[in-house]
Amino acid sequence: MSLDALSRQLWKQREILESMLFKLEEERLIVATGSSRFLPRATKELEAAVAKAQGLELERAVEAEAVAVELGLAPHASLKEIAAATEEPWQTLLTQHREALVQLTSEIAQTTQANQETLNSLQRAVQETLLGVPGLGETYGADGTVKNAEGQASFIDQAL
Repeated sequence: MSLDALSRQLWKQREILESMLFKLEEERLIVATGSSRFLPRATKELEAAVAKAQGLELERAVEAEAVAVELGLAPHASLKEIAAATEEPWQTLLTQHREALVQLTSEIAQTTQANQETLNSLQRAVQETLLGVPGLGETYGADGTVKNAEGQASFIDQAL
């Protein structure tokens, strides 16, 4: 194992994280445009990217452990510790990889949260709309019995 092999593995990891971020943005745009027809496909592609990222993470961990041992560090040394134990240009290169990975994972987390909030809002809107449709607006009363929610305000013109 070598620093070169670790660097190549980190590039692969960065590329798949970029792909994941792209897929998340793609999902966001699909939801925003109302093209729900393509949402399952986008989700499937995202799940495939996540699975690939998990495999690459395992490979990266193996490479990093071997490099850490070569450098006289603990087997589970962090990338930051490995970078600090190397000489230039590896120190700068590994530090740049680490910073890019941190940035990408932060963007992925933010985009995932934003997408989840959007989907939750849409789900609530659909549920509220369905409550106003006669025959579909069943709910539970305080005593646990099923009640029809007719008579509640809705945005649907029932005269049509």
